[in-house]
Amino acid sequence: MPSGRSDKYDFFLSRRGSVAAIAQEVTDVLKEKGYKVFVQDYDIPIAANLIEEMHEAVKNARDLVVLFHARLRAIALHST
Repeated sequence: MPSGRSDKYDFFLSRRGSVAAIAQEVTDVLKEKGYKVFVQDYDIPIAANLIEEMHEAVKNARDLVVLFHARLRAIALHST
């Protein structure tokens, strides 16, 4: 269920390696369900400081989803 809290995003989605298509699918499903999603690949401008932008996004997100390829594993960290 989308956050009722004052978080700017419900999810911060980060990915590493060749799972961009899967990350897009996860993002699409979450957005269809009404969640606010910050996606590292699309929401951080190219000229921006990657570390600072990621830090701010994580601070402003309720949950963190990390996708990486090692026979595709996903880690979801939930804050309470």
